[in-house]
Amino acid sequence: MTRLLTFMSVEPTEMALPLSEALQLSVAAHELFSVLLGFGLMQAQESLLSFLPLLIRHLHFYRDKVAINEDTGSNQLNFELGAHLFSSLRKAVSVAATKTLLDRQVKQHAGLRVGLDEAHGEELQPPIIEWGSAVPLAQLAITCCLKWCTQLSRGHSSYAGLSLLGSALLFTENFFRKNKDQIGCSAPEYLSAIEDFYAKALCPLLESSCFSELLSRAQAHSSLCSGLT
Repeated sequence: MTRLLTFMSVEPTEMALPLSEALQLSVAAHELFSVLLGFGLMQAQESLLSFLPLLIRHLHFYRDKVAINEDTGSNQLNFELGAHLFSSLRKAVSVAATKTLLDRQVKQHAGLRVGLDEAHGEELQPPIIEWGSAVPLAQLAITCCLKWCTQLSRGHSSYAGLSLLGSALLFTENFFRKNKDQIGCSAPEYLSAIEDFYAKALCPLLESSCFSELLSRAQAHSSLCSGLT
């Protein structure tokens, strides 16, 4: 796990390796970490919590420095790493949401037991990642989506840039979907946040020439989209 986190935290340009190999190692580290989080492994959760300040700093960098419609060599690297970063954080949101549900089970049933024989079943403990840890990540991700969707409404992006945006949108969708089940979630505020995101992020994207071009290309390769006009 230590080596895995090292490859995740170090910039590929700082490794004593060819850039292509360093990028492959960083991407593979993010992919593996995402799998470990998806299985709810405790060591992966502990590592995420210890690296949370670093992850937030990475998201600040994407919010402030990365423009999705600037197709430069350095941005291509940032696009690819960012897509895997958002994918890992999406798994973290799912784990944090599971903690809320299991906490309720523990309080109601004095522990959630698994196994056919309840007398000898193992008690399933909630994850250690709190929902509160996911909120600042989501706030930064939403801001990134707003920025990038607006930029796409005024230009185009590369495949890697669109992959980054898609990963950030999937993260945001997962956060909104899980947030409604959290304790203290206000239905009016929840709906207002979704409406605001749709108006400021999704509408500019759906009305952009970039999206129209993507849809026209998809029509030639998708039976689902071929009937769209």
